[in-house]
Amino acid sequence: MNEEINESIKGRYLSFFLGKEMYAAPIENIWEVNAMIEFTAVPQTPPFVKGVLNLRGKVIPVIDLCCKLNLAPTTFNRYTCIVVMQAHTRQIGVIIDSVDSVIEVAKDNIKSNHSFTEENEMKYISGMGNIEGKSLIILNIESILSDEELLIK
Repeated sequence: MNEEINESIKGRYLSFFLGKEMYAAPIENIWEVNAMIEFTAVPQTPPFVKGVLNLRGKVIPVIDLCCKLNLAPTTFNRYTCIVVMQAHTRQIGVIIDSVDSVIEVAKDNIKSNHSFTEENEMKYISGMGNIEGKSLIILNIESILSDEELLIK
């Protein structure tokens, strides 16, 4: 299989935890990080859409990233936060278990998702990184937060 890396997935990332696993999102998709803030549940939305929040006068949807990725549900604690991410032209609040740091990932430390599975099976993952001996799952935020995926018109 081709282990060549797309030049666009190297760079700076916000690393965070979902359960015990470390994930990362490109820093250009990160708008801000907030402690858990109150949001309003909205009926008849997909299970991963937890509601909406009013952030300085702007109403944005909130999703539970664990639920979206079919992982064990987020257990809220003092480290749980909402990261406001932007994809396309939309901002969305993403609930994560805890923030780690902003990291630089070199091209040599990333394996494309093509190197371990079929592309359509891993559409939410851009690649796997290795930082100081730890595995890092690099997310494709554009795919996760797409209008079609969120059923938002």
